[in-house]
Amino acid sequence: MMIMGFDLMQIIGYFVAVISGGGISGIIFYKYNKKNVIADSKNKENTAYQGFIDTIERQQNLLQTSNETYEKIFLQKDKMVNDMSELTKSYRIQLDENSRRIEFLTQEQEKMKKENNKSNLDNAELTRKIKGLQMTMKREISEKKNAQKYICTIEDCKLRKPPLGTIGNEQE
Repeated sequence: MMIMGFDLMQIIGYFVAVISGGGISGIIFYKYNKKNVIADSKNKENTAYQGFIDTIERQQNLLQTSNETYEKIFLQKDKMVNDMSELTKSYRIQLDENSRRIEFLTQEQEKMKKENNKSNLDNAELTRKIKGLQMTMKREISEKKNAQKYICTIEDCKLRKPPLGTIGNEQE
């Protein structure tokens, strides 16, 4: 039988040759192909593991760097805390010293206020006494002037006004 210029046997022969050639080569190269597939799969697996290991190493390096950075930060923080503690101590000492000075100055101010009040009282007392003396002096000067004008210095004088011993006497 002939189909399109080819003999059926010839077509079957070609078909069997293709199938048997591929089948024989498949049988012959089965182990080789299996080893290649396994080797290729192992290579892919190794590449994946290597990528995983590289990622883990990068993370470890990053973690190490982070730890070192945090340690530096903590050391700096500790140093700052110590510096602040020392500064606080010095401020506390200065504050205590200033408090003592303020207390001393406040006591001195109170003493000076008391002395000032006493001086003001003494000054007021002296001013009062001076005014009293000034008034006494004015009165005595006035009386002296009055005596010089109107009082007779002769003791037995009959014209004497007021009579002797009556000056400053309120009863007359």
